[in-house]
Amino acid sequence: MRSNAVTGSAVTLALALGFFSVPARAAFQLNLVSTTGPCAGTVVGGAASACNVFVTDNGAGDSSPILGNMQTTNTVGSFSVVNTTDVSKPVLGPNAELGINAFTVTAATGGTPIFRLTDTGYLAPTGPTILRNQLTLNSLTGNVNVTAFGAESNTNAMYATDVQTAGQTLTALGTSVVTSPLFTPNPAGFSLTEYIQVTFGTGGGNVQLTKNLTTSTVPEPSSVVLFGGVALFVSALMRRRARKVVL
Repeated sequence: MRSNAVTGSAVTLALALGFFSVPARAAFQLNLVSTTGPCAGTVVGGAASACNVFVTDNGAGDSSPILGNMQTTNTVGSFSVVNTTDVSKPVLGPNAELGINAFTVTAATGGTPIFRLTDTGYLAPTGPTILRNQLTLNSLTGNVNVTAFGAESNTNAMYATDVQTAGQTLTALGTSVVTSPLFTPNPAGFSLTEYIQVTFGTGGGNVQLTKNLTTSTVPEPSSVVLFGGVALFVSALMRRRARKVVL
């Protein structure tokens, strides 16, 4: 009998773990690309090379042992990159997040490096949602132009950009916040991607930035109507009681 009880408990636990399992994270990955100077002709998304560098979570080039957290110091083409922290939170929770913290790029000459950060397997939220993308330039030297956007894909594919935020451009210290059109994430798993392009003028320069892409749920119209109806009922009830007190 005890053996059967243990077996039953094991089956129950296995079913529970299966029910709460999450999609496998194909890869939390950073892509550093140079398409100018000696790297002219390099294709974004092409094969890995000195001009098209890929850093994968807990893989070569990642100095952080923490899963979902990347740190790297790298060179792509003629550009130097110091990436203090990239973070990803693709597990169950109220909102998904993909963040680039303290990302520094230095160039000795002009050029345009491109940086992409992606992860898959996000599960929440599942209702009507928008993307919110915040870009901040913390320090800047030289003639530098930074453009960026964030993206989501229900295909759960790396670097896919099916739903995009508005583009944003900064040429001076400050912060820009943009959002995407309304969409409904795939409850079986979706991906997020950050895209940054830095353009250095003649003489190069240095820029240090942070970028954060998050999801934000939007109440459905029926929920708004229900909440409004409840608020009106409570307001009317309070006015009625107030009249009784006066009488």
